[in-house]
Amino acid sequence: MLADVLRRFGLGKLAGNTIISTFWQCLRIAGQALWVIMIARALGAPGYGAFAGIAGLATTLGGFAGLGTGLLLLQNVSRDHAMFGAHWRKATLTTLASGLVLVVFFCLVARPIAGSYATLPVIAAIGLSELVCYPLVYVAGFAFQSHERLGWSGALATLMSGARLLAIVVFWFSAATMDLATYAWFHLGASVVTAMCALGLVRVLLRSPRARFELRASEVREGLSFSAVWFTGNALTELDKTLALRFAGSEIAGVYSAAYRLVSALTLPVASLALAAQPRLFRKGADPADGNPRLVRHLALVAAAYGSAASIVLLVLAGLLPVLLGHAFESATRAARLLALVPPLFSLRLIGNTVLMTSGRQLVRVAIEILGVLLLIGLASVWMPEYGVEGVAMTVTATEAALAATVWAVLWSGKRGHRAF
Repeated sequence: MLADVLRRFGLGKLAGNTIISTFWQCLRIAGQALWVIMIARALGAPGYGAFAGIAGLATTLGGFAGLGTGLLLLQNVSRDHAMFGAHWRKATLTTLASGLVLVVFFCLVARPIAGSYATLPVIAAIGLSELVCYPLVYVAGFAFQSHERLGWSGALATLMSGARLLAIVVFWFSAATMDLATYAWFHLGASVVTAMCALGLVRVLLRSPRARFELRASEVREGLSFSAVWFTGNALTELDKTLALRFAGSEIAGVYSAAYRLVSALTLPVASLALAAQPRLFRKGADPADGNPRLVRHLALVAAAYGSAASIVLLVLAGLLPVLLGHAFESATRAARLLALVPPLFSLRLIGNTVLMTSGRQLVRVAIEILGVLLLIGLASVWMPEYGVEGVAMTVTATEAALAATVWAVLWSGKRGHRAF
């Protein structure tokens, strides 16, 4: 196994899991990159912008799919593997039921935003993909992550990316018309197959014992705090596409979404580091007197250093976007370069948020991120209609700067009272 090989080279479990997770994340990002290239060329900037805006709203609402039982599984099973059976059944059934309810709500909210860009059946297909199928894959990933099997956790996300890439390839060569109305059903089919495979892999590899479904009120309250964290986190990384669609139009939304994909790809290792550190931080967070300030400082330093390097790479690679995506995305180069400050800001925020969540201060994180979402919406309503793609970049950069500063100010102010910081 890759984990055994890494240990032979003297790497600890955290470093090994980070490398394994990054490996799978790189494959996932590669698949997503190919998917973006193909869908952008097939649908053009307006069609891709419409899809990104609608899917962004669905992903945001997806934070409430499962009512936080997936993250509750990660927290509790990381501390005691004997709890896996009960939490696995609880998380899967709750995610399925709540996801279906959210699809109905999503259709009602997304319809006026989508306008003429998408019909109700298309919106429903995207909603089922992002609010039911993807959350189930995430729950399966949490199951493996709670056992510190980051390889399988990363493989599941890669499986979804690969399935959707296969869907766009089939769509490219078989669809009679290259439009969003047709592609949405290929997207849904790939998502359903992946969700079923993910659930099957957990059943076979982790062999969860049978357990009775039971969801206590205390678990609902704690789960909702995790769910709120997931919702606000999704909102800050996905709602910008929806706002761009609403305030700047589908073409600018498409151009910006393509540029932001490059930013996301470059911050991949920091996301992998945060995922790998979560089980250890959860264990430390169970006892505030047994913190690990050295680990937190190292995580922050790595995030800042890597994020700064990623900004330089972003400036260099931005010129490749129109070459890969086509002439319709000519302005994506400028959009990407306008986002140059986002990688270090996002990286620092991600690590800070992880520390807050794993130390039991989910509500503090939620409060900060709610303010961030309100700031994002407020700035978007003013800057996006006025300045177009520049306004989108200004909005995102200003929001990330405010959030990163606030999160670390809160962590620093609590340092004396919490040794974990």
